[in-house]
Amino acid sequence: MAFKQLLEYFVAHLEHATGRGQDSTRGYDDYIAPIPKSDFKFAGQGYRGHDIQKQIAGNDLFNGRQIFITVNIIPTHNRHVDASVDYMSEATYLNWQDAWTKIVVVPNEDRTKVTALRIKSPTGFSWNDEKGRQEPDGWDTVAERTLDELGLFDGTNEENEFLRGFYNAFYERGVSEVNGK
Repeated sequence: MAFKQLLEYFVAHLEHATGRGQDSTRGYDDYIAPIPKSDFKFAGQGYRGHDIQKQIAGNDLFNGRQIFITVNIIPTHNRHVDASVDYMSEATYLNWQDAWTKIVVVPNEDRTKVTALRIKSPTGFSWNDEKGRQEPDGWDTVAERTLDELGLFDGTNEENEFLRGFYNAFYERGVSEVNGK
């Protein structure tokens, strides 16, 4: 799986979850249908070894580094969504192993479809006594592109210049963060 297909899977996963398991969501046939329904995990934290990571296993290594999928469910009372949870918050993301830099989704107004993807990177860190670790102080947007600009779901495996630039920004931020630069 190329980076393009990983992003398409991420979008398909979230739209499928938001659609409460409907099989008519974007990317369903290519990415969701091949996973047995009994094995499909709607949420989980790949970096903690949760089973959701198995859904991208074998397709999560790029340049010798692993990307993790995290789908956290946030309780909501969104009048537009026939659900009591939100899968499309910034608590749902893709990230490099040992890095805070992440790809998050930008949903439409009613939070049922993904319109864009955004790379977010920490502005700095401070110590969190309660958690016993460093945590981000805030977040900068590194890049944001619509799904159309990235060429997602265009029916090809081709990666366009916007997608290559998006990957490079994500990779460079994640690597520099891990390397302490």
